[in-house]
Parts: sequence; structure tokens; C-alpha cells
Amino acid sequence: MVKGLAEEKDLIIEAVLKVYGLTINQLKSRNRSSNVAQARFVVWEHLYDNLGMTLTEIGREFGRHHSDVIHGMRRIKVLRKENRIASSRSRKVKQLIGGKG
Repeated sequence: MVKGLAEEKDLIIEAVLKVYGLTINQLKSRNRSSNVAQARFVVWEHLYDNLGMTLTEIGREFGRHHSDVIHGMRRIKVLRKENRIASSRSRKVKQLIGGKG
């Protein structure tokens, strides 16, 4: 990953950590609690949509299989439609990263 992409990736991750009140260790852990999982899914979605990272690259970054990434990105789309908190958090992340996504 080139330097610009690494900085963009860090920006996305930091925005999600701030909005969800998590640490990087929690985000990359195997923890499946709702708050941590949703944050992880939001990061994955932005890395895929905004930075063009492949599902495999994202999975490697988080110690997951690419199919986990696919499932997570599908899940966050459903959660945003069903849950106002998830929708609000996604908007806050988008604002923090400069409206991308």
C-alpha cells in the first residue's frame, strides 16, 4: 500500500475508533460484541469503497477471511436501515473522514 493510502486507511480507522469509543486492539480483536463488530464492519466498508482495498487485503489486515469481510459489509448496510444509532454513527464517521463514502 502506498503512503497516501496508508494515511487514508489510518484516518478511516481513527474516525471509527473515535465514534465508537474503541481502541485499535479492540477493533482488530476476535471480539464479536455488537459495538466492536459494527465498528469493524464500518471500517471494512470504507476501506473497500473509498480506498479500493480488496476483500482479501482487508481480511489480512484484520486477521479475517475475505468472506467475513463480505458478510460484515452486508450486515452494516442492513443495520443502518434498521437501527438509528448505527445510522447516526455511520454519518459521524463519514463527516470525520471528510464526507467520503
